Amino acid sequence: MIIFDALGLLEPLALAGLLFILGALSRRMGEASHAPPRYAGFFVGAGSMGLSALARALNFIFALVTPERMGDDLLWVLLIHGLPAAAVTLGLAGAWRYWSWLLAERT
Repeated sequence: MIIFDALGLLEPLALAGLLFILGALSRRMGEASHAPPRYAGFFVGAGSMGLSALARALNFIFALVTPERMGDDLLWVLLIHGLPAAAVTLGLAGAWRYWSWLLAERT
C-alpha cells in the first residue's frame, strides 16, 4: 500500500509540470503575437499544484493526518482537493483564453 501512496505524489507534480509548460508556451506565443500577458494563471496554477504536492508529501512523510480523519479537517480538504481544483480551473480558463483560436480556425 505504501508504494501506491508514494506514487500518488506524482499526480500533482505532473499536473504542476503540465501547467508550467503551458504557461511557458503561452508566454512565448504571446510575445510573438504581441498579445496581452494573460498567461499568469498557468503559473499560479502550477504553484498551487506544487503546494498541494508539498502538503501531500509532508503528510506522507510525517503522517500528520490519517486518511480516515482527513475529510474532517477543512485545511487538509482545501490543501489536498481544493488547491488542485483551483489550479486546474485556472489552467482551463487560461488555455481557453489563449488557445481557443485553434478551434475557431476553419479550412
